[in-house]
Amino acid sequence: GIHTTGLIILQGTGGEVQEGIQDISDIYYNPEVYNILPFDNTYEEDERKCGYFFPDYQNKSGFIDEFGNSDKVGAQLHEQKIRDNIAKKSKDKRTLISRIIEKPITPTEALYLSATNRFPVLDLKHRLASLEANKKEREADYIGNLLIEEDGKVIWKEDTKLYPLIDFPLRMEQSTDGCIVIYNMPYTAEDGKVPYSMYLAGIDPYDHDKSQTTSLGSTFVYDKLNKKIVAEYTARPNTAKEYYENVRRLLIFYNCQALYENEKKGIFDYFESKFSLYLLAESPEIINDIIKDSRVYRKKGMHMAKGLKEYGEELIYSWLVEERGDGTSNLQKIRSIPLLKELIAYREDLNTDRVMAMMMVLYHEAETRKQIVKNIDEKPRTILDDSFWNRNIFQR
Repeated sequence: GIHTTGLIILQGTGGEVQEGIQDISDIYYNPEVYNILPFDNTYEEDERKCGYFFPDYQNKSGFIDEFGNSDKVGAQLHEQKIRDNIAKKSKDKRTLISRIIEKPITPTEALYLSATNRFPVLDLKHRLASLEANKKEREADYIGNLLIEEDGKVIWKEDTKLYPLIDFPLRMEQSTDGCIVIYNMPYTAEDGKVPYSMYLAGIDPYDHDKSQTTSLGSTFVYDKLNKKIVAEYTARPNTAKEYYENVRRLLIFYNCQALYENEKKGIFDYFESKFSLYLLAESPEIINDIIKDSRVYRKKGMHMAKGLKEYGEELIYSWLVEERGDGTSNLQKIRSIPLLKELIAYREDLNTDRVMAMMMVLYHEAETRKQIVKNIDEKPRTILDDSFWNRNIFQR
């Protein structure tokens, strides 16, 4: 009936329950939703309620007095000394991460997902908790649609009835419609136009209208000057063409090109049919720097071989920890809750559409930084140098 007749205890750490850890984390940080006994999270800077937490320093052997009281300070200092020693002597950061997972001091450490995750998970979790607790920052997002006027201009139309996808992972029964989210409107110059190349984008597309998975199309728009994400469109509407059209309008709105993963052909065909191929970036030359003698060449976009994916992970890590000059890092400026969730959960066999879109963004940025320096002594070519003039008729 309506009465609880049994007591259920879920016990473990992130290292023991890799599969389903996201669901466990959701239950832990939303106890009242799941009829779990709630507690104040006094272990972290987090105003949310949580489940009960038993830290490593509580009742730790060797740090209990004759009356059964725990020497919490002494136990924490002891654990920190061990961690510092591992960090100093071990060349593999996974050794330290494994220790943190096994001997957690905070709930975040207990729910650490994987020792194979290359990203700064603890910092990402801290940023996620801060963003989820900051209602004012979340409400600063623009939610709506991009419409086309009679003169072809793309304009923004706010629609508070729309809901972006913020859960990760999605359940099979969840709606995947999503919507465009703008964190910063495009900068416009005195002539009212958005400066070309100030922004760039990355796309992880999809082709099929129906899918038996929760895979989504994901697009990020990125401000090159300020090194931050300014807009996101992650969704899987009724048709792939609807997704592509919204992406096309987003690129026009920010006057930018997008690099995309070109395993799927649908987006190229759609943009070609709309005379919009100029919005899709050329295959980056940086591919040949990473994979020598690569035989994969497609005029637009890039493929994602294992070596390129590993280098993409390094690009993301470097961007996340890069200092901004004001004491913060790029990581602390992320306003996309689901991107933070994907970065935290990331591992090679997990479907993380936003992470892949972010790889495209940073590959695109890396390519735009490359400069080809020509020999200053080289004589400029003119129309008179064309082979056309070598024909016999001109040799008389």
